[in-house]
Amino acid sequence: MLRDLFDASVYLFHIGSYGVSFIELLATGTGIISVWYAARTHLLTWPTGMINAVFLFVFFFQLNLYADMFLQMYFFTVCAYGWWKWKDNSQQNDDRVITWMKRKTQLLWLAGLAAATVLFGWCMMQLHTWFPVLFTEPAAFPFADGAIAMMSVAAQLLMARKKTESWLLWIAIDVLAIVVYALKGAYVLSGEYVLFLGLASYGFYKWNKAAQPVSS
Repeated sequence: MLRDLFDASVYLFHIGSYGVSFIELLATGTGIISVWYAARTHLLTWPTGMINAVFLFVFFFQLNLYADMFLQMYFFTVCAYGWWKWKDNSQQNDDRVITWMKRKTQLLWLAGLAAATVLFGWCMMQLHTWFPVLFTEPAAFPFADGAIAMMSVAAQLLMARKKTESWLLWIAIDVLAIVVYALKGAYVLSGEYVLFLGLASYGFYKWNKAAQPVSS
């Protein structure tokens, strides 16, 4: 019985023809809680983010979405880092306030993101030829998925360092994810990212208002 609760093929209810499982609800709910805490610059964003990563790891494994599954391992690690980073009172005050990055740093991050997205998307395109036993079908939307993954990596790192640009990346991620997941038929997940888009916009408003000026 307990095992069934974490089985993505065992549905609690249906929304139209779409079955919603308990593990999907856990993954969705903890994700919303974590983003809400992040928008309020609350320390609990990190432990709830770690819990969310665990649930998503299980969920994506059952859906054979292995790239997303491995991404949760990264999220879990960065959430642990962010938890330590925000909790450590021994750090200098300048490292704990919300700031914008310098213009040159912004450009370097954008260039790095573009290169990483192209490389990662190309790798996703090759998975079914490199590991045909594990990946029997070609990747869907490999470069769009690559962009979501790479921007998520960058946004999580920048959030841990309290950089306002993190929310601009989350907004871009949410817009792209809404389209990609809807095209994949994952309408509940797509709908969740509509909510995330609103929370990310709120987070950007709050952090931008509180951000300390940084020389260009």
